[in-house]
Amino acid sequence: MKRLALWLSVLCVLSVAACDQQGDAESAGEAVDEAVEQASDAADDMMDSAKDTMDAAKDGAADAMDEAGDAADAAMEEAGDAMDDMQDAAESAADDVADEMDDAAKAAEEKAEELKEKMGE
Repeated sequence: MKRLALWLSVLCVLSVAACDQQGDAESAGEAVDEAVEQASDAADDMMDSAKDTMDAAKDGAADAMDEAGDAADAAMEEAGDAMDDMQDAAESAADDVADEMDDAAKAAEEKAEELKEKMGE
């Protein structure tokens, strides 16, 4: 933006200088045309540079978002695996407790039968 202002200032100075000179109007017009063209080129260059900078920022932001999404997906996958492991462990513990309760119930029944037999003797 500063370049554009600088070129426009140069253009104005050249325009005023061209008007003050007593000489060939054609060379003054060419100088003005050249100044306008340089100012236009400078503005185009600044716009291209700004666009390139914005494109790079956009690409960087998109890449960062992709990486964040991938990291979130991986974390969710790990959490799901951990939950599955905990569920398996809980089911296994429940099965173990059920087996021990069945064994205790059988042992209690056997003791009860033994007591009945002893009482019946």
